[in-house]
Amino acid sequence: MSKYTHGILPDLVEGAANIFTRGKLVSPKYKRTAFPAWDVKLDDYVLFSNANIIDVDQGRIEECRGILVRNGKIEKMLLQNEVDDARKRYPVKKEVDCHDNYLMPGLSDTHAHISSLIESISFKAIPYLQQQREKNCEVAIQNGTTFIRDVGASETPKMYLRKEIEGTRLIGPTMITSYTAVIPKGGMWDYGKLINKIAEVALFGGKFLYFIKSRNELLERLEHNMAIGAELIKTYQEEKPLYGFKQDTIYKMWSMDDLRTIVEFAKKHQKRIACHAMFIKGARMAIEAGVNSLEHMTVDSEYTLEDAEKMAEKNIAIVPTLGVGLYLAIELGKQGYYNDNDLQYFKEYRKKVAPRFIRDSVVPEFQAAYLNLAKNLDEGYKNNKMPMIGPIWPDRVTGFAHFVRKSFENFRKAGVKVGIGTDGGLGISFTGLLEPELHLSNYLGYSVQEILRMATLGNMEICGLEKERGSITTGKVADLLLLRSNPLDSLDNVRTIEKVFKDGRLYYQNALSGK
Repeated sequence: MSKYTHGILPDLVEGAANIFTRGKLVSPKYKRTAFPAWDVKLDDYVLFSNANIIDVDQGRIEECRGILVRNGKIEKMLLQNEVDDARKRYPVKKEVDCHDNYLMPGLSDTHAHISSLIESISFKAIPYLQQQREKNCEVAIQNGTTFIRDVGASETPKMYLRKEIEGTRLIGPTMITSYTAVIPKGGMWDYGKLINKIAEVALFGGKFLYFIKSRNELLERLEHNMAIGAELIKTYQEEKPLYGFKQDTIYKMWSMDDLRTIVEFAKKHQKRIACHAMFIKGARMAIEAGVNSLEHMTVDSEYTLEDAEKMAEKNIAIVPTLGVGLYLAIELGKQGYYNDNDLQYFKEYRKKVAPRFIRDSVVPEFQAAYLNLAKNLDEGYKNNKMPMIGPIWPDRVTGFAHFVRKSFENFRKAGVKVGIGTDGGLGISFTGLLEPELHLSNYLGYSVQEILRMATLGNMEICGLEKERGSITTGKVADLLLLRSNPLDSLDNVRTIEKVFKDGRLYYQNALSGK
């Protein structure tokens, strides 16, 4: 049985795909990146010296010039004269001389699907699904993302990846996860038993959503997720399709009583709720019920100032996943909001960056599928229909870019907490590759300093982990990025990564940086 699938059928499909494609029964193993040498035990002292330390909360460089790390945490912040003293007072096992480069907290991705992949693949590509899943983990670290909030998909592949990462056999970020999300029967992505089963078997490695028929089943599924270690709850409150189905299709959404049941369950178990809502009706119901975060942007209306003020009053965050806007900015000719300036910008930016992202983030056997997807987004689909999915509804898919700016303006006015998340694993977004999220947040009005805080300490506030992570502070986890250039000057400088540390250990080193 595969480590990435659950059940006989997925194993049979994977085996058949391997025999058909490779003449072998099992999938090829991924050649994992080796961990950098690190001859330091967990309880040894590591000294970081000669660093320009970034205070992401205040948007400035700290007066301190060094930190002392032990047991994966920052034990002490050091002024320059204290750095000299620390070398004498503590049994320092290793010193990391930062050479006046810039030390900032590791980035975080607060909306990811680390075990998920592009939806449109061929039967021949199935043997390489697990390779791409493992590469997803490495890509996150290589882009400076040391922590992710994974918001749903099948349990088995996610559990396996998590176990491998935690056992330091696979390079990847620290993860919290909802495991499999809950959604009403007849809700979003419910294509019926046959197609749902095909998706489970051929793509997701098991149940990708729990389609719930009753309140008792809802509570049973939520209890199941808690029992296997879920740290949050993921649900959907979606009214209409963006593509596929019929234009007048109305998905079944949770009733207010159902939503309140989920909120009460979450409070009882001290968990947070991430709610997918891309149409304003569902978003407003979720706000009224009191979820903790709304995921993605709405496509049929902006969030009004009144909506934003209610969110701020209830401390409800938004994770806009702006990379989804790149995916939805499909070329549709003179349909939808085709003459919208922001829509045009999303299209041009996607054309500029997508080939590089695919080249750097995708295993060779999948690259053709990803490049073909990007090509279709750029040039348009024949008859405005996605293969195997169905018709595209222009006003809806182009509405993301059309309404996002006004929503952002209202979030700012009301003081709504805005997170940074990629939706990575789906479409042309990649887990932990935050570059488009940072860039587009800046394009839509947030400053460099604000965005750096959003991608670190702000994300941890959304996760309820701000006391443990998200800034270079005594007592916090030592997830650190060493950059050649000052990230406070330009978001492009976040890409100048020399080294990535997770839990105080070296996880990635730029091949040109030396030791």
